[in-house]
Formats: sequence, structure tokens, C-alpha cells
Amino acid sequence: IIINLIIFILQQAERSDTTPKDIQVSSKMLNKHAYIEIRDNFTHYRERAELSDDIYSAMNWGDDFSLGMVIVKQVVDRFKGTVCYMNDTEQNALFQICFPAIISKQKGAQQ
Repeated sequence: IIINLIIFILQQAERSDTTPKDIQVSSKMLNKHAYIEIRDNFTHYRERAELSDDIYSAMNWGDDFSLGMVIVKQVVDRFKGTVCYMNDTEQNALFQICFPAIISKQKGAQQ
């Protein structure tokens, strides 16, 4: 998932005059969900949106929309997650992937 999103972001970077170009990947656990966030400083989205089943028209990126993004959507759906894209508080582009956390009980741990 991460590699496919980064490849898509790098395709967008080729169109941007912003220098230097920066991509950051981070993860966190919050409220029983696991988040993976990928930010860049050269792409901006008009509004927050979720990748929908009709992802080609939802994102309206035409021919640059790769098969990799379709794979991202399918994998995330399979594990009951979501993929959103938006601008963060500093107006950097942000892809946010969210999955329900799987919390395993360690052997011998008290409940």
C-alpha cells in the first residue's frame, strides 16, 4: 500500500515546481485504530475526500491515476479500512490510511 501511494505521489512530483520536494511517512495508534500517513509538500487537494469505489471519477486525476491506486483501495477495503486524502494544517497534501487495530493478547497477560 505504502509503495503504491509513494509511486503515485512521485508521479505528481514531476509536475510540481516546488523545491525541495519532501515526502514523509508516519504511523500512529489512536482510539483502537492504526493510521499510516503520507505527506508531501508539492501536491494540494481542494477538499478532504475518501477514495470511493468509483475512484477514477472521485479523484479526477485522469491518465496519471495508476493501477497501484486501485490496488491500494482493494487492500484497504479487504481489511475494513479507509483511505482519505486532504491538506494537513500546513496545507501539505496528506494521504491517511486507517485500519481497525488488531490487539492480540500476550500469553500470560491478565485481562
